[in-house]
Amino acid sequence: MYKDNMKAKCIVECGGAHLITNAMKMFPGNFKLQQVVCRALAATSNVDEVSKQAVIDAGGISATMEAMHKYPELRRRALQILSLLFLRNETKDAIADENMFRAIVNAMSHPMDVTGFFYAFAALKNLTLHCQRCSNVTFPVALSADAVLKATDALIENQDLVLEALGALWALAKSMDDLDGFGIHTLVFFLMKVIKMYRGDRGIKFNPMIYRNAFGVLVAMTQVDVDKFETHIPEIADGILSIMYTCAQELTGDPSHYSELISFGLKVLINMSELSLGKAEIIHMGGIVATIDVLQTYQGMHEIQTLGCTLLSTLSKDNLEVSLCLFETDGVDIIISAMASDPMNSDLQISSVNTLSELSIDDEAREFISRKGGLMLITNAMKNLKEDNLLQKNACSALSALVSNVPEDLLIKSQVIPTVIDSMKYHSKILDVQLEGLIFLHNMCIKGRKFKGAIANAGGISTITTAAKEHLTSSDLLVRAFKVISTLATLDQCQTMISESNFIFALINGMMANLDSKDLQMQACGALCALSSDPQNKNMIHLQKGTEAIVFAMRVHFDSEPFQTLACKTILSITVGDNAEASNNKGDVIDAIITAMEKFPSVFRLQENAVLVLQCLSESPSNLDFMKEKSEKLVKVLHMCLSHENPSFQDNAVSLLSQFIT
Repeated sequence: MYKDNMKAKCIVECGGAHLITNAMKMFPGNFKLQQVVCRALAATSNVDEVSKQAVIDAGGISATMEAMHKYPELRRRALQILSLLFLRNETKDAIADENMFRAIVNAMSHPMDVTGFFYAFAALKNLTLHCQRCSNVTFPVALSADAVLKATDALIENQDLVLEALGALWALAKSMDDLDGFGIHTLVFFLMKVIKMYRGDRGIKFNPMIYRNAFGVLVAMTQVDVDKFETHIPEIADGILSIMYTCAQELTGDPSHYSELISFGLKVLINMSELSLGKAEIIHMGGIVATIDVLQTYQGMHEIQTLGCTLLSTLSKDNLEVSLCLFETDGVDIIISAMASDPMNSDLQISSVNTLSELSIDDEAREFISRKGGLMLITNAMKNLKEDNLLQKNACSALSALVSNVPEDLLIKSQVIPTVIDSMKYHSKILDVQLEGLIFLHNMCIKGRKFKGAIANAGGISTITTAAKEHLTSSDLLVRAFKVISTLATLDQCQTMISESNFIFALINGMMANLDSKDLQMQACGALCALSSDPQNKNMIHLQKGTEAIVFAMRVHFDSEPFQTLACKTILSITVGDNAEASNNKGDVIDAIITAMEKFPSVFRLQENAVLVLQCLSESPSNLDFMKEKSEKLVKVLHMCLSHENPSFQDNAVSLLSQFIT
């Protein structure tokens, strides 16, 4: 072999490549010469990259194609030359075209021995890989793949040939933009035959490379259009899961020999689980247990751990049956072990975090996950992968689901509150992180005073203020921010921090930027009501024209009784105790209050708060004058108030009424 290579090198170095191809072109009718020259070209193409390029530059491809077309006896040799010339050919120049593919497909339609088909599959694979590097080349992908399937079907017992055919199909599958016109049924039928034949129970040795390539084909095609495989999902899932089980339970030796095929099998299952049928079939066929077995067998193999956790995350989403199965089969331990083994792998951490979130189905489950270290590992993932905003978002979501039944000492020890707040600070412009972070903070607030204080001490209030300012047009975020602040405001310590953070400025601006959102206006009024109990914050509300913002919202949501009632209560909370100067010129407020009273005369709470607001405002001469201008309306609504049988309320209404009846 060495001597042959040396001879071929000498031919190239002496310019022999050009002489050979010229001879082929000069004597196309001389079969013997064509035969000898093709043998020489094959030898020259099998030396090194320099020799290959010399043959290509000398026009060897076109000469070979011509010989293959003219002489059927030379097909096998010509296919060998083509496969060698494009083997690991890294050139970016497009030296292949559609005609080459069609010539190979045509050759495959004629009788050839096994070696001829082997070279044909190798040529298609290498040509395809070349074309993938040269984006401007178009070629008949589906036609080529169909030809491979037809040629291989009768020769399926030849392992080397099947392996090369699958390699060609895999390369072609990666070039498919859609699967229209391609024989999916034929492909699946062929792959299932391969899977059954080479799994080691029919006297044929288990061949991991065959399964790697077969699963690679399915990965590529299901990524293009998984819907096309819907009717074949049961048989594909069954085939892949059986091989995964074999690799995890029955095979001896180094597990790394099977790691690639396991990875590709998991990828196919992940793609199919995007469909509801795929998800159901994988679960029904034991996909949970098979995946857990694989994760146990292949501990330390990061890609398998990542893909396995991703599949479990997808299968467990909104599925109580799967969640229970994971608890019963050591699934939680396996997931937590995977997280601990590869803390810097963001894909693995994200999928594991998602699964733990889905598994937090009740108090017992949450306590179990936390006791196993889940809470600590999620927190560590947030610290280790601080820049990954998807992980931060998903981790905040998982923590929200997890913390409701975790012992207080474990929550404090895990540093979960400062970790989430640090994440929100770092990703202040990422809306999803802020939304999930606020949900977590609200869940912590309702656990009690200790946790409200922990949020405040960790910089939570200033972080929430920044989030509100950064995302003023996001009503979802503002609703959550207002809800958290309302809860924190029950602590005097927090009231001071809220005042210092200038949160009220963001709150009022948020109200004005989202007037159409009734939910936001409700939450804003709730927050203003809570904040106005502090003198500093009440003064800030006046300075930022908080009452005027409420009036704007009352006009927009005039037909919402709950909002009008809360708005009247909030205005009362802001107004009560004000001096006359602070309450001057509140004509717009008075108008809005009277309109609400007219609209909802039977709602006692609204009427009660409205009357008290009007009483407070009437202490200002300018407001009293305005009320007198509206006396006809006022007298009418106050008379209606007397229908409510509440002595205290009636006294207030009569007292106010007396100012307008002479």
